[in-house]
Amino acid sequence: MSDKRAAGPRVSDREASVAPARLGSELSGARSEPRYLPDIDGLRAIAVLAVLFFHLGFAGFTGGYVGVDIFFVVSGFLITRLIRDQVADGTFSFSGFYARRARRLFPALFLTLVVSFAAAGMLLSPAHLEQFGGSLLHVILSVSNVYFWTESGYFDTAARLKPLLHTWSLSVEEQFYLVWPLTLVLLLKRSPRWLPPALIAAAGALSLFFGSRWLLADPSGAFYFAPFRVVEFAFGAILVWLVAHKPKHPVVQEALVVGGLGLIAYGVVTFTPETSYPTLAALAPCLGAALVIQAGSARYSGRLLRNPVAVGIGLISYSLYLIHWPIIVFYGYYKSELTDFERFAIVGASLVAAAGMYRFVEQPFRRGLRSVTPAAFGFVCAMLALILSLPAANAWAKGGWPWRFGAALAADYDLDLLRMSSLRFTTENVGGLSFDSQRRKVLVVGDSHAGDISNALVMTLDPAAYEVKLQTFDDVCFLFIATGEAPPDMEVNAFYTARCKDEVASYRASLKVASADVVVFSVSWTQKTAEGARDVIELTRQLSRESRLAMKGLDGPRENDLRVVLMGPAPLFLNLPAKVLRLIGKGSAVEKINLRANAWRAKEGREVDAALATTAAAAGARFVSKGDVVCSESTCTVLSESGKLMLFDPSHWTLDGARLFGERIREAYPDLLD
Repeated sequence: MSDKRAAGPRVSDREASVAPARLGSELSGARSEPRYLPDIDGLRAIAVLAVLFFHLGFAGFTGGYVGVDIFFVVSGFLITRLIRDQVADGTFSFSGFYARRARRLFPALFLTLVVSFAAAGMLLSPAHLEQFGGSLLHVILSVSNVYFWTESGYFDTAARLKPLLHTWSLSVEEQFYLVWPLTLVLLLKRSPRWLPPALIAAAGALSLFFGSRWLLADPSGAFYFAPFRVVEFAFGAILVWLVAHKPKHPVVQEALVVGGLGLIAYGVVTFTPETSYPTLAALAPCLGAALVIQAGSARYSGRLLRNPVAVGIGLISYSLYLIHWPIIVFYGYYKSELTDFERFAIVGASLVAAAGMYRFVEQPFRRGLRSVTPAAFGFVCAMLALILSLPAANAWAKGGWPWRFGAALAADYDLDLLRMSSLRFTTENVGGLSFDSQRRKVLVVGDSHAGDISNALVMTLDPAAYEVKLQTFDDVCFLFIATGEAPPDMEVNAFYTARCKDEVASYRASLKVASADVVVFSVSWTQKTAEGARDVIELTRQLSRESRLAMKGLDGPRENDLRVVLMGPAPLFLNLPAKVLRLIGKGSAVEKINLRANAWRAKEGREVDAALATTAAAAGARFVSKGDVVCSESTCTVLSESGKLMLFDPSHWTLDGARLFGERIREAYPDLLD
């Protein structure tokens, strides 16, 4: 599902975007200190608000993550301008450059990390604190983008459980700082004047080309890795050589600003977490930001950027970016969904917190502590990093400090063990390329939720009468069955296109599909992918019919005897089982916890149930609502009567849960598979 950033996905997994560059907003005076451009701060304000509103789920901001591109363009412009001018004046030094970056970036970052660590220790479950400890270490090492890439997509649901997911972009920018200054200084000192912008343009083109190729095999890598973001920095860097050729005519200036803002708005409004990104799609917001920078001094449209509100938000944009995502994650950790009032309250709280950080943390270190030498400041930063790293490493290595919940509770609710036990059971019991007995053949088709159902069936069916197998098939790929391509009204990235074509081909060639007596579909349906259910049912029946015609002498079901079952989406309980563990630690009774769980259930699954039920009826299939299996009108069984966890994450069943829910399915639908 699409968190992502904490992609990640998002957050899916574009669930946190980019740390705005705090580069030169206040500079004025000599050429080595470029003049202050208020329109740059206005552009930052647009970018950070787009990210904030996207993370809070406001309508019209499904592509708000393009703020990442805007910030990278701004950073490329300001960093390159500063270095070029100082090299020309003979005032550039690497020690001065990095000392200045550290003063601007580290104080607010360290405060965010300290506050987040304190909140994480009080609120997060052991599994989530373990992940937090690992992410904090990687933030300090400036490689959190790599860490989050190894975990999952930026836009998945789990992104909402990662308070530091948004720091991936700060790591990308810090990696940019390691390479760009040295490269640029060498070019400026040892090459013709035309060569630096030409090579920057070439680097951007190569970044775009290889990023587009990489996207086909690894979308998360294309999103997180710094080399594929070079094109965005290059957009800004090239402007340094173009600003001397700004259009003089006022109408042209106005048109450029309006056009640039329009391109940014296009990305914010029309892009979604399913958009193939960044690569070619990122060109729109990048070009938009570049046009705004090039003509931001326009008399009328430029006021949208230079007004006091926009400039004020732009000045605090770095702190606002840093603090808003932890506020969202920690406030929402024990809530299923945010109300509109809560969303606006979080916007207000984030702005207030950011203003305080800017006034009392950013400004003193940037202006008021000039007497502190770079060496002394570097030593303090190193000590703070070490002080933070030691407990973070311990939490990461020690399973997220389960002792916070009590020794007995930690032993009984080892989420990693529960998850691995479920996966191991699936692997050991429903693997294989074909059925190998004369028992009734039950094939469960789908994603990780198919594993839950296959476990439930194996544990509750008579093994002498039924054989259960599993076939992997993502629900997004159902949409490719009819034409071999995604429907024109659905945007599916290039990675899914290639993968889905392979999955459809594998499904058509599957011996298990051809010989099954019963096919059960269980996936993480959405309202859109539920539309593909009819196609996959028809394909399955066609494959079964063709198989029976090819094997006329084989006893088995006739064409119309193939039974198809659609399992609705599993009810989603955001931030489970952390909520359950917290209540158990407080001594809450099982009955009360299950009653409260009904309020934690997300609403989306109920709407999808209705669509699937209609499809099943029209296709002559059976429909089973997992929501009705897990929940009644007033309660949801997240704990058994004996206090055992039924889910090891927000939607997947433990083995105890699979057994209980399997028994409920058999009781409610005794002839479901016969």
